[in-house]
Amino acid sequence: MTLRSKRELIEQFIENNLPKISNSETIEDEFKIYWEAETKKALQDLSKAETLRQDKVESIINDFLFTGRMATEDEVIEALEKQPSVLQRESISIRITEKINPCKSIDCKGFRGERGTILDLYFIKFYRV
Repeated sequence: MTLRSKRELIEQFIENNLPKISNSETIEDEFKIYWEAETKKALQDLSKAETLRQDKVESIINDFLFTGRMATEDEVIEALEKQPSVLQRESISIRITEKINPCKSIDCKGFRGERGTILDLYFIKFYRV
């Protein structure tokens, strides 16, 4: 599973939603609604693909946003619906962390990367791109 780029999501909003907006003063609100829906969809897709408990993934992301500390291997494994064997834990934890952690796929000093992570969607909620 790969997430679409921020550019692709923004272009999709412009192409599909912007023509339907009659009042230009509501564009920012409409974009916020669109982005929240895409965030929810990305979380659902990740949770389904990796058999994760979505509430735990959201908690991991919110903790990262608040503390700046990414979840430990144990915290990531705890988010799984079914616990893996001891031999599989590390590889599964790494794979899931790479899908969540922004430092793996974007410049942590800013949004310069094209391909994003789940956290990109959350960051854009709080910061303008």
